[in-house]
Amino acid sequence: MKTKNLCINAMLEILLFFGFSGNLQAQKVLNESETRWALEAQAEMEKALNDPALTDQQRMEMVEHSTRVLKEYGQPSAFPDDAIPLKKQTDAHFEQLKTNISELSDWSLNLEFQTLDQKNKIINSMQISMVEEQIKYTIRHSTSTCKTAKTGSFSFY
Repeated sequence: MKTKNLCINAMLEILLFFGFSGNLQAQKVLNESETRWALEAQAEMEKALNDPALTDQQRMEMVEHSTRVLKEYGQPSAFPDDAIPLKKQTDAHFEQLKTNISELSDWSLNLEFQTLDQKNKIINSMQISMVEEQIKYTIRHSTSTCKTAKTGSFSFY
């Protein structure tokens, strides 16, 4: 008899232990209007987590209200465990902007190098033209000096 009572007590303790170690927040059975309110609270939570047009104040009020309603009716929280969808969207948008800025920076740098290259070409062509003119003047001057020395008169050809 003692063994039987010990066995029953041990089984009850095991059942109680496993029974209370699980989820203690049981959902209560809701009537039609309570169900509608809980669904509206879940929809409001979804909107708060996904709508980028909301201000932070509006978002916080919506999350607080939804959480209160869901808790009042014994429903699980609709708040996600990981990053909220709006944060994921914002992060993706930020990464896209970083990529765009990097591409535009590369494009700008490439354009700057091309502009510098064109300026160098213009300067080089101007230098070449100046050297050609200097050579012409030097040759004319040396030939005119030679003519002056021979003839005694000065002409510029």
